[in-house]
Amino acid sequence: MKYLNKNNTWEKAKLTYLNKTYHVVVKLHGKTPSQHFENDYYSLGIKMLGDEKINDVSRFNLIVYWRNRYKPDLIKFLAKKMNLNFKENILTKIKINNKREKLYYFEFRLNQEYFKKTNKNDFIRLKGKNDHSLIYCVGDIETYKPRLKKAINKIDTNDSIKNIIYNEYLSLSKSIHDKDLEKVLTHFDVDYLSRVQAFRYLYSDNGHGFYGGNLLMVF
Repeated sequence: MKYLNKNNTWEKAKLTYLNKTYHVVVKLHGKTPSQHFENDYYSLGIKMLGDEKINDVSRFNLIVYWRNRYKPDLIKFLAKKMNLNFKENILTKIKINNKREKLYYFEFRLNQEYFKKTNKNDFIRLKGKNDHSLIYCVGDIETYKPRLKKAINKIDTNDSIKNIIYNEYLSLSKSIHDKDLEKVLTHFDVDYLSRVQAFRYLYSDNGHGFYGGNLLMVF
């Protein structure tokens, strides 16, 4: 298993879907593939080559069924009841080389391509490695500004959107610096965040989807 985790690289392959064959690159899904398998079936990350797409996306994951099982149905039920945004996956049959068919989830990646597919073009995605990347924590607010600007510039969107995000985070951070709780709260949809937290309790979330690289915030 340590070998898999250390030597997991993209490899060229062919993928046939609805009688059409595509050229792709594939690798085991996740930073620790040893946690994503059932017997000799592994979850996979797929990148389409060229301008080809499947289900309107060029990058997706195939997740072994046992990893999620009943979870997507429960997530969908709770999210709709609580009026939360959620990413719906597709249960599908996969045949790899000469192995027997296996149930997998076609998992969309949360990105601009997915937003376009789901008619949510006014959404953007922010992915932070830690709280220090965008939100002010301690020190001189003036020395924080260039760090914030550097982080915002890495976001894959146009300059006008980057400027809006920069000003929003700067306003939030100034409020934190000034200990102005009332103004801090104006930057958050407290009602929506409360529903997210309620969802986590009802779903018995273990934190995996809200931790590190798995945490994707949509605005």
